Amino acid sequence: MKKVLFFIFVLVSTCCYGATKSATGILEAMCAKITSSASLDVDFTINGGQGAVSGHLTMSGPAYVMTTPQLKVWYNGTTQWTMIESTREVSITEPELAEIMESNPFTILNHYQGFYKALRLPDSGGRYQIELTPLKPRGTNIKSVKVSINPNNYPAKVLVTFTNGDMIDAAIGKIIASGRKDPKIFEYDGDKYPAIEIIDLR
Repeated sequence: MKKVLFFIFVLVSTCCYGATKSATGILEAMCAKITSSASLDVDFTINGGQGAVSGHLTMSGPAYVMTTPQLKVWYNGTTQWTMIESTREVSITEPELAEIMESNPFTILNHYQGFYKALRLPDSGGRYQIELTPLKPRGTNIKSVKVSINPNNYPAKVLVTFTNGDMIDAAIGKIIASGRKDPKIFEYDGDKYPAIEIIDLR
């Protein structure tokens, strides 16, 4: 009888363990959902030291264009243009992936492998909670990233904590999967957005 009870206990424990999703499994499902569409349109609100800022992000593979009341950023996968709305100055850079992650928290979600260790936290509000910590802390200004993921495998919130104590809290209001975008939308158009000064930092 004891052996039967022991067998049942082991069987139930194994089934429950198998049904529990790992942090990596949840993140992989999220990445698969994100990359399954040719592009994504994302409405977000960032809460930081300057208060709440709403914006829009269009992503297609590594390329993206992000718009907020303060700035507009274009990135075509190699070159990044950042325009400050108040001064109309445009700076041009060719950032490394680690630099992009620090300026665009959504990029972290697609490129966490090889950069971050994932830990599953207790679920909250019906959402999966994952914490990412850098594998090489000396190579980044990011201390940790907490990601809240809906059951539909889309991210709902990203909280980035930097080593100096600063934080970026990005709440995602809406994500719409759409078709392929014209690659030109991910590049700065001087005719459409004339700049007072172009600062080429490449």
